[in-house]
Formats: sequence, structure tokens, C-alpha cells
Amino acid sequence: MGLEKLLYLQGVGAEFIDCVGKLVHIPAKDRQGILTTMLIPTSFNQHQCDPSEYPHLLTENKMAQRIEQLDVNPWLLPLHRFQWCEIDKPHIDVQLPDNYPFAFKVTVYGEGIDTLTVTAHCQDCAVVGEYYYGGQRYCQYRLVLDKPNLHLGYHHISLAFIGDSTRVNTLYGQIMLAPQTAYQGRLTAHSQAPKQPWGLNAQLYAMRSDQQWGVGDFGNLAELIDYAAHAGADFILLNPLHALDISQPENPSPYSPTDRRRLNPLYIQIEAVYEYKAVQKELSTQQWLQKNKR
Repeated sequence: MGLEKLLYLQGVGAEFIDCVGKLVHIPAKDRQGILTTMLIPTSFNQHQCDPSEYPHLLTENKMAQRIEQLDVNPWLLPLHRFQWCEIDKPHIDVQLPDNYPFAFKVTVYGEGIDTLTVTAHCQDCAVVGEYYYGGQRYCQYRLVLDKPNLHLGYHHISLAFIGDSTRVNTLYGQIMLAPQTAYQGRLTAHSQAPKQPWGLNAQLYAMRSDQQWGVGDFGNLAELIDYAAHAGADFILLNPLHALDISQPENPSPYSPTDRRRLNPLYIQIEAVYEYKAVQKELSTQQWLQKNKR
């Protein structure tokens, strides 16, 4: 029972449906191997570890400790370090003993918003969850916030207790206010008539033109954007354009970038670089000679 509960709490599934609709059961040995790998201390290099070398991680005592950490401790922590809610129904959740007698103060603050402070009692909140531990009932109290003072994004939150000498420290966390649905794109034209969004899918490196230097570049992308816009397209899907690891030329996949903050210089349009003008004549002569040698 302890092993199955820990597998559940760690998120190690027991089955899945494959691409052809077949129910596949994951062997117990594989599930335990995944679980053991997840419990290996972070100081180890998990990519070079054999889970079978760490049987002590799945002893009854170790599993009980981990279960308590995942299952019990969240209810003993009044304010979690991170939580989220939809912008249409903003709220803060706090975990406290049933009928906690003292008031508490919740503050939401951050860049671009006015600080919002609410003082409340448990009676002012809705109970959305409960947990029994050590003969005590713990409740997840939901405090509804004032929507006009908030907007989408990440904000800081703090929780302080009023009159409780056993809880003198202020707790801090973060809340994310998310939209109710993901961005759906432009679903109607300017005439307000229903419009089915459509667009193009292109691998930039595979685009070809007479002016390029052997691979599609940002100049070709600009031309494609103009073409798509004039045709009324709503979007263009592109392959990743991030920088690659040039120390591993044998693995040039754009889906394995070395840095997601920078672009791959391979896609630079040479003719658009300012310094190109200084060597344009020389490069043109070399290209003409190479072409005539063939």
C-alpha cells in the first residue's frame, strides 16, 4: 500500500493508451525504477546512475518519510509558495486547522498593480478541501479577492496572523492569475462575419530562392510574411530559430537549441548586414569565377 501511494503521489502512472488506442500497462519493475530515479538526491548525476544501485531509497521508512512530505506537509503549511487561479474568479487558498479562531491578513502586491490587503476570518472563506491528521481536521480555506484591483500575470502574496502568538512570522508566496481560456486568435474578420483562421507552416531552413546563400534566411521570412499577409493568412508556423551548439556539428537539430534567448546566426540575411556593402564587389567576383569554373 505504501509503495502504491508513493507512486501515485510522485505521479508515476500505471497505464496509458498508446497511439492506436490500446491500453498499455506499465510493468511494476519499470515503475519502481522510475520512482527510485526520482528519489535519488540531486547531488548525483542522474543521467549516469543505475536505479538498481539505490535499493535503500525504497525502504518502508524512506517511503513513509516521502509520503508524509508529499501528502501531509502541504496541509501543515498555511500558505504555499505558489498557487494560481483564473482572473475571472481570483482567490487565495490558505490551509489552517478547522475553525481557526484568529484573523489573518492577506496582501497581494507587485509591479503594475495597487497593493490589495484583505483581513478575514475562516468564517469569511469557503472550505474547498479537508485533511485529517493526528486527530485534527485541516481545511483549505478559499478567500475571494476583489477582481478590479488585479490583472493577468504573476504577483507576490503574503500571509500574516493577527493575535496568534504561535504564528508570528509572515509567510510569502506567489500567485499566477491566468485567463479562463488560452488565446484563440482572431476568430472574426473586420466585417464581424465568422472567419476560420488559417495560416502557413514553413521550415525556414528549407525555403529556397535565387538570392539566398544556400539556406532560407530572415530575408526569405520577411517575403513570406508579406505574401501571407496579402493572402489574408492569420499566422505562420515556423521551426525553432534558437541558437545551436556549434561544438556539436553532428547534431544540428533546431529542436535541440543551446540557448533559447538567442537566435541562430545561420538565418541572417547576408545582404542585409551593413558591412556587406564593403565586400559586395569582391564576393560578387568570386561567385562569378566559381560559377564559370563549372
